[in-house]
Amino acid sequence: MTKIIITEELRSNIELKIQEVVDRTHNSQEKRIIDSGKERTSIACTYCGDSSGKKYEDLKKKRLNLYWSNLFLHCYNCNKHVSLAQYFKDNKVDFESNNLFAIANYIRENKNEFAKTESLEFSLYSELYNLGVPLEKFLQHTNSYLINDSTFRAAAYIKSRMLKHAYKHFSYDQRSFSLYILNLSNDGKRVIGCQLRNLKEKKKFWTFNIEKIRSICNLQTLVEDSFKLEQFKKLSTIFGILQVDVTRDFTIFEGPFDSLFMNNSIALFGINKETFAFDELPTVRYFLDNDEPGILKSIEKIKKGSRIFLWRKYLSETKLNKYKIKDLNDLVLRINKLDIDDINKKNLFKKIEDYFSQDARDIIWL
Repeated sequence: MTKIIITEELRSNIELKIQEVVDRTHNSQEKRIIDSGKERTSIACTYCGDSSGKKYEDLKKKRLNLYWSNLFLHCYNCNKHVSLAQYFKDNKVDFESNNLFAIANYIRENKNEFAKTESLEFSLYSELYNLGVPLEKFLQHTNSYLINDSTFRAAAYIKSRMLKHAYKHFSYDQRSFSLYILNLSNDGKRVIGCQLRNLKEKKKFWTFNIEKIRSICNLQTLVEDSFKLEQFKKLSTIFGILQVDVTRDFTIFEGPFDSLFMNNSIALFGINKETFAFDELPTVRYFLDNDEPGILKSIEKIKKGSRIFLWRKYLSETKLNKYKIKDLNDLVLRINKLDIDDINKKNLFKKIEDYFSQDARDIIWL
């Protein structure tokens, strides 16, 4: 693919104009800060505001990204996806006519090529949302209902895994003992995929992609481009994909239960699933299982420069290595059983943040 040649002068001018939009959109000084990187420039979204919260972590969110490889912007909060030329038009930016014409012309000439490369991955999110099945319709066609404290069998199981805080991610069909782990949209109103577990035979489970979900609900999946359909199907089996903010640190787990214990995370529904372009993002890190397949995959990732969780080092230094702990859910359950006060339990959990590394020499701690 031919790369757009952006001179330092033009890039600087573009960022100055974006800064003007940011300054007049946001009141907070923190939200007005632009993060400029080699591959992309990130800002607090000027379409959706990025977050209405007043906490410091909310003010730091910068989920609208300008990708310099194709001059498209994508927001990982509201799924807005526009070209730079359209962004300037939307925000009434007075940009030098010659430069703006060149940008618009280049994007127009390469539109079809972009559709099959970088920009496709970003625009897929909003299209996947639209394909998602309304939650009420999904519940109706699966004869399931959302879990609460009184749900027979399912509530006890969810509580036993210390996942009561995540009830909204589960529905249950009492007649067939079927527990649905729901892959929801960012607003929680649509289902894009799920994992089905039988609570009588807990080791058996099935993963359903967007096409299967729509079929269950008597809906066709009309996507003419077979390549895009495959992308939809793969994305829909990544748990939390429409809720994660990849512009800040996010964590990839193998299973959905583990991901529900850590903010801004996704799960692959298995160790062998593709990770798409996640490895290319500086914000990604991996928290894979503490078993042979997970360790081997962690070694593979750290050799490629990705950040991974150092299980053996964490368990050794926290003196938890005498217990059999396979994943984050196991770890949470074990910590909860320790005969220590709540403050020390929380500290053990917080220490997790100190045990990610991308230094290949740390393989000895796996």
